[in-house]
Amino acid sequence: MKIAVNQQLRFDEGIAAARAMVRAGWIGEPTTMTFTVNIATDWSGWEWLVSTDRLEIVYHSIHYLDAIRSFLGDPVTVFCTGSRTAGQLPKGETRTMSTLVYPGDVRALVHVTHENRTGDHEAAFRIDGTEGAIKGTLGLLYDYPHGRPDTLLVNSRTVPTDGWLPYPVTTRWLPDAVAGPMGSLLAAIAEGGEPETAGADNLGTLALLDALYRSMETGESRRLRAGPEPVGEAR
Repeated sequence: MKIAVNQQLRFDEGIAAARAMVRAGWIGEPTTMTFTVNIATDWSGWEWLVSTDRLEIVYHSIHYLDAIRSFLGDPVTVFCTGSRTAGQLPKGETRTMSTLVYPGDVRALVHVTHENRTGDHEAAFRIDGTEGAIKGTLGLLYDYPHGRPDTLLVNSRTVPTDGWLPYPVTTRWLPDAVAGPMGSLLAAIAEGGEPETAGADNLGTLALLDALYRSMETGESRRLRAGPEPVGEAR
């Protein structure tokens, strides 16, 4: 039986194009990946989320963390801190900072807050490498749920791009990226192999979430695995 998990952000057009550029070596070896999301989320539409003890990491940043795994693989050590904002409706954490440590000098960071009360929303990602960088935005989160197309720019010394070169993204995370996990599953059934977001692979994302929450609760870094593995071997 083939099992796929609906981790759609991997298939968002901007994220997928950035991953293809990384795999093609456009920015050399990746050294850093970051997600910075500063938005206002109205949680009242989901009553069960308002009362849950664990909120931001497991129901939102899980997508960014899974996307990072698709670029960099599994980290060795993680550290996470989370908090609430005065006057917020939800019971759980709405502001988190998650640091992922890989072998050598490779790092990833996810910094998210859902209590932006000034209207200057931001939802951006960036991948730096030894030969360039890629940066973009997640348009869906600027006017959720209506959204706008993503943006994507690449600066490469290997192509070369002669500065920042825009990639013409025309779709949004939702609903367009949902076709990705479904298509990957159908292809695995028809042609053999495993879907991109196979259940077994998603266990790595869940293990990462568990380690981040344990770090948040104890204030200590948490180790995920013992031995170093090659970084940049995208899944």
